[in-house]
Amino acid sequence: MGARLLILLGVLLLLIGCTTRYRNSVNPSYGQVEFDRDWYECRRENTHPRATKFGAWADATMEVDYDGARACLAARGWRPASPDLLRSAPSQESTSSAPNKRTAPACESGMYWDSSSERCLKIGQ
Repeated sequence: MGARLLILLGVLLLLIGCTTRYRNSVNPSYGQVEFDRDWYECRRENTHPRATKFGAWADATMEVDYDGARACLAARGWRPASPDLLRSAPSQESTSSAPNKRTAPACESGMYWDSSSERCLKIGQ
């Protein structure tokens, strides 16, 4: 019984460590509450009905387009953050006037940053 509990705790800790955290580049003061609200709204905006029929069997469900939802989050300024950035405050070196190629610029509302083409694209393109 004790071994099962220990294994369960180990798996739980592993899963917690593997989650992606986000920071808002447009509004750096935003936290978990604002992220949860935006994630809910982006999933809702990208949920569409789906119907399947196979012979006499039929099914109708709502399906979430997670790629569209992630693009919506990006359009709202949310970017994945590394754990190191979450633990430490920005240093003077990282706030210098020299441009950082890894930082994506903020796009207008309804758009997201496409790093492969290095430009803002309209959601749905």
